[in-house]
Amino acid sequence: MLGLLVAGFALSHLYRTLPAVMAGPLQAGFGIGAEGLGVFAAAFHLAFALVQLPVGLAVDRLGVRRTATLLLLITAAGAAASAVAPAFGWLVAAQAVIGIGCSGLLMAPLVFASHAWPAERFAAVSGAVVSIGGAGMLLSGTPLSLAIELGGWRGAFAACSVLTLIVAAAIHLGLARAPVPARPPVAAGAAGTRLVEDIRGTLAILISPAMRGTAALALISYPALITLRGLWLGPFLDAAYGLDAVTIGNIVLVVSAVMVVAPLGFGRADRPGHRRRLLMTGGGLLAAAALAALGLIGGRMLALDLALTGIAVAAGSFYVLQFAVVRASFPPETMGRALAGLIFCFFAGVAVWQVATGVIAGASGAGAGAADLEGIRRVFLVLGLALGIVSVATGRGRPAAAAL
Repeated sequence: MLGLLVAGFALSHLYRTLPAVMAGPLQAGFGIGAEGLGVFAAAFHLAFALVQLPVGLAVDRLGVRRTATLLLLITAAGAAASAVAPAFGWLVAAQAVIGIGCSGLLMAPLVFASHAWPAERFAAVSGAVVSIGGAGMLLSGTPLSLAIELGGWRGAFAACSVLTLIVAAAIHLGLARAPVPARPPVAAGAAGTRLVEDIRGTLAILISPAMRGTAALALISYPALITLRGLWLGPFLDAAYGLDAVTIGNIVLVVSAVMVVAPLGFGRADRPGHRRRLLMTGGGLLAAAALAALGLIGGRMLALDLALTGIAVAAGSFYVLQFAVVRASFPPETMGRALAGLIFCFFAGVAVWQVATGVIAGASGAGAGAADLEGIRRVFLVLGLALGIVSVATGRGRPAAAAL
């Protein structure tokens, strides 16, 4: 059953990372520049972040089967709408619908695992979930590039919609015996009171001392990776080396493979206490250094740039340990909302950084076309500096800020 939920999460990875390969066709089709590309990518992540809290509540109250099935149907509808988008505004709105649909597809397998495995094994299990689900990124590399070559970007969205419907049906049928969370009877007229209490409890989780340091790091840890791989890697390779779409897709595929394997390694290496703190701080600083190096010297040698990109995404995969921090900090009955709070921070950060980096890249004066190399290098430098600063700051205070 966990495998079916992970398949849904893999589709979420496909949708959130497709801008790196679709950037060129979309810019040509709608005449958008770097700022527009940033808005397109951010629409998914902003919608994804904004619905995290109600989706977390739904997982706790309705169970993973019903929640995941409904979300996948919404995702399929958004992909179909993208395929027929007559204007850029329509496409952005459809991306927001996809973001809503994908919002609980990571939370569902993690909540399922939190009930099925003890806390001491959760880091390894969550690392495996993230790694296996990360295979969805592989679909947005070479396979997506080939789909675009064969049927255009509209055909690629249509194919994604059909695939999503298949996974939704598999989860609905395959998890038919999955337990639904027990809910005490609600007295007449008390439903509104329960909802208010649930909202208050969710907000209390978000502002609790156990969440603060982890939340601050989450606003840049995963966002830095997904902004690199999911948005700017393709335009960077095009601007620096003039590579064609399929070659860029092949490179993105390799980078995605690194992002699939690395979380599994962090999960297996994790131990509560000093080792977890060392892995998180060290991973953050190493990823920050690689990003900063891309910002300073990127575009001169392809092999060096690929090595730095690999280091950044491998070391930056430490973010998976933040799930273990949350698992150790909150009781099982609130796990959906606790994980929703963390995932909210991840994707609110992604949305903000993708819009901000679109502005940063466009500030070089590239105009309505693709961002130039100087602008994209500036993006990498800013991401590296931000990740390094926050890694140091939260590393010093992490024992008091989260249960490690």
